[in-house]
Amino acid sequence: MEKFERSVVVSAEDNNKRAEKFILHHFRDIVISKELCRQCFKRGEILVNNSPIETSRILHKDAIVQVSIDQSEIKRSRLNLSITVKYEDHHLAVVLKPPGVHMRGLQESLPFLLDSSRSIASETPYLCINQLQRSMNGLVILSKSREMHEKLLSMDKSGDIKFRYRLVCHGKFDESAKTAASNCEESIDNDNNDVIHGQKSIVVDNDNNAINNTKSSSTINNRETDVDNNSATTIIRHASLQLPFAIHPISTTRSTSGEGNYLTTLDIIHHNHAQVSLSAIKDYFMRIKHPIVGHNTASKQLKSCKDKGILMALVEVAFEHPVTRENVCVECDEPRKLKTICQREQNFYEKKRAARIAEAKLYGIENAVVLNDNLEMQSGLPLAYIAGEKSFCGLQFMVSNQTMIPRASTEHLVRATLDIYKTQILSNKVADNITKSFRILDVGTGSGCILIAIMHSILSLSEYDTTDAGIFGMGIDISPLALDVAKNNAKRHLHKQQSLYCFAKGNMEYLHNDPLLSQKNFDVIVCNPPYLDITKPLPPSDPRSHEPSHAIYCSEEGYKCYRLLSKSLDKSLALGSQVLNERGFVVLEVGASMAKKVKGIFNDWCCVKSIKDQQGFERCLVFRRK
Repeated sequence: MEKFERSVVVSAEDNNKRAEKFILHHFRDIVISKELCRQCFKRGEILVNNSPIETSRILHKDAIVQVSIDQSEIKRSRLNLSITVKYEDHHLAVVLKPPGVHMRGLQESLPFLLDSSRSIASETPYLCINQLQRSMNGLVILSKSREMHEKLLSMDKSGDIKFRYRLVCHGKFDESAKTAASNCEESIDNDNNDVIHGQKSIVVDNDNNAINNTKSSSTINNRETDVDNNSATTIIRHASLQLPFAIHPISTTRSTSGEGNYLTTLDIIHHNHAQVSLSAIKDYFMRIKHPIVGHNTASKQLKSCKDKGILMALVEVAFEHPVTRENVCVECDEPRKLKTICQREQNFYEKKRAARIAEAKLYGIENAVVLNDNLEMQSGLPLAYIAGEKSFCGLQFMVSNQTMIPRASTEHLVRATLDIYKTQILSNKVADNITKSFRILDVGTGSGCILIAIMHSILSLSEYDTTDAGIFGMGIDISPLALDVAKNNAKRHLHKQQSLYCFAKGNMEYLHNDPLLSQKNFDVIVCNPPYLDITKPLPPSDPRSHEPSHAIYCSEEGYKCYRLLSKSLDKSLALGSQVLNERGFVVLEVGASMAKKVKGIFNDWCCVKSIKDQQGFERCLVFRRK
């Protein structure tokens, strides 16, 4: 049995790295997929200091990682990469690469896929003419000799090979988008070897060409720019003032998470793969504000889709055979994933549109069928501001342009606080048969919806006698106008319990020395602070742009209010002002992908609970002091 054996010593850089990740990084030339890696662990072929280990093992510096793999298993795994041969003769081949397969893995699998009559040890140099990213699905042209490789490369450089990509991008790509594309400013990115198209010139990736060890100077938009050919970039003049590829829109799809509530499926056709790289195409669409839907560099995810990869595939190659002179045209179907995601987005949009129309009609707005692209009224104002109210936790709350509009994601804060009440108060009350107080402070109360929804739910609990529940709620805000709205909402929903709540002007930066809060010993502080980065204002088309800026924007990349609240609570503890009792909770809403940094800001606290929203983002964090 032929074995592959190699050992690697864990460096300081790899200290505390998981074993599976270490193997995939250091042995990628032989362990070509995650599935093969897991099989190797299962068969006991991966050892640390001569002992078999599991995939989750944490490696430490100076440990010796040994890999001893049966070569027949490697060959079998390469035959199971789901690579399909679409065309083959004695000179060349075209294969369909599935997503998830690295070009290196594809290259190494070719002896097992092509010319099955040959020996496994065949030395025929199967060489790829075009490159695809690992996350992409698409066709790859292969040569079976170095002579054929040179001929195909020459044809590619001469524009004699047609490449057609199918992709899905954000937004509605129409004539106005094409105009914006033609006016795209040129720039050069030597570090990333990216291609950026402009009106008069383009920077191209030169990976497949010979690189001259010279340095030249070119002018772009009357700017002198040094181009170092050692960095694999060069300048190609485009005298016709047109892009080096054609764009053909195929269809548009309505979406709730695409830019402008649209997605566009389109084809890109070009005839020079060596000079128009994939990074070039992605960067181009990013620059004209129609990024390709994807999870990797120079693409943009859909909010409702966290799938890895990119919605882009090479679906057609066509050329004249260099030897037989026959016309070779190989096509593959558009990946099912592209259609599935577009259809799902259309369904989401239609469902949301129907709900918006029904909601508008509840408020007596009969012409609600006339909605703009953001599913808001044509006036541009959010429907809640037109109607003057919004549903939250099953209650109708008055809103004005001085308050944020209550959001469904914020209901997590209400549920988290109710869980604390039921766990910390009701369970103790049943056990001890005594009444314990439960005091809530809502910082930045706005319309009062969070505090009022919490109070209303607690006071509505039928299984407990709430007449002696001992609860009290207080809401503070810097805006007197917002406080007026909150007071009116409280009168609507808590009209029989006016002694159990109050609203007052206050600032989260000064909780520690606010006389109204001193010695209150709140059990829970709940807060939905502004967390949108003030340096990145929302476009006018975004409904949130109509909300009060002080309620949604914050400096320090959106983290300032979290820092102010944390510092004020620390000062309260140091001064003994006892705004929050020593075993109290802080319940926070956080923006998408902000949870990790917020946990770092509250580093003297334990995050005892984290709640994710429907998109999979951590949206609500519950802290308790260590």
